[in-house]
Amino acid sequence: MIIIQGEIQIDPSDVAAFERDIRTINPLILPDSGCLFYVVTVVDAVGGRLAVSERWRDQGSLTAHLNRSEAVSFMTVWGGRMRGNLSVFDAQNERALGGRLPPLAPPHGGCRQQKDAKPGSSGRVSTERLPNNRWMRAG
Repeated sequence: MIIIQGEIQIDPSDVAAFERDIRTINPLILPDSGCLFYVVTVVDAVGGRLAVSERWRDQGSLTAHLNRSEAVSFMTVWGGRMRGNLSVFDAQNERALGGRLPPLAPPHGGCRQQKDAKPGSSGRVSTERLPNNRWMRAG
């Protein structure tokens, strides 16, 4: 699984336009996109700060998303207008957090629910810091 986590900053006057445009590249609107979770949300509209959290089935799914014409167009418009601190994680050993919450129904056929890991299994997480304004060009 690939996880992208972090924040971006844009000019505060661009927040409404950015929110509108980011919806055009939301991979959750596509069935079987390989996107497991995708959120870009305003943390501080006055300061132009947004939080990013994405989960992808694999690198191929993320790469396909980044190569979609909508994502390329988005980066053409916004790439030079964003600064960010985003990290990409390769994750293994996914498991539910103690089974305390009932699972959500997936928003479409492309998402899956978390599965519990086998007892005693171990996992590995590695990180890669991406340079500013190139956060969508990972992989």
